[in-house]
Amino acid sequence: APAAPLGCGRCAGTGVVLPSAAPVERLAALLATAPPLDVTLDQAPCTPETALRRAALMHEAGAVEGRRIVLLGDDDSVALALGLLVRALTGRPPAVPVTVLELDPNRVAFLRAAAAAEGLPVEVVPHDLREPLPAGLRGRFEVFETDPPYTPAGARLFLERAREALDPARTGYGYLSYAQRPPAEQRALLALLTGLGFAATALRPGFNRYRGATVLGGAGQLLELVTADA
Repeated sequence: APAAPLGCGRCAGTGVVLPSAAPVERLAALLATAPPLDVTLDQAPCTPETALRRAALMHEAGAVEGRRIVLLGDDDSVALALGLLVRALTGRPPAVPVTVLELDPNRVAFLRAAAAAEGLPVEVVPHDLREPLPAGLRGRFEVFETDPPYTPAGARLFLERAREALDPARTGYGYLSYAQRPPAEQRALLALLTGLGFAATALRPGFNRYRGATVLGGAGQLLELVTADA
């Protein structure tokens, strides 16, 4: 007889179970009005379930309520997912606004309109991450989340901006979504993180699923990070 399947059915193997279907359904409805993808900006959005699972993972770790969070790019609409999840759990939106740094003007407009329609506290700042952060955003945050271009240069750039954004006087926490890589490239990614003062506290292969399943097989890893300066 075949072996019984192992793993978590309700969490799709991610280890994260969502509180209900309601926030997923609401996010999916909002995403139906999202602008077309701009492939020149490496946009490849994750599924609504993945965006909510990222939010739930952050919430379970104590990295949401009362935290100053910055999202470096947000074609995944994690800012909306965070607000919808907190509202589903507590009956109210987050107390502290989520800040998004986003280059695509169409995505900026969409996130602003969707957040306003839902009554979610989201501050969307148009910004090209190839440029240093505006002075008012440096050292302001405790938590970051990003899904950067899947190249060493792209990862380095976004992670350098994350370091600029994090408050140097406090321990910072990060959630990095990235392509699943063969061992040598994974080692290089971890070395990059170490060089920038991050330690990976958890690696979650296959955590991210992408709409259309066109991104490197439609799945990617998520790394949980903490600042660990010597």
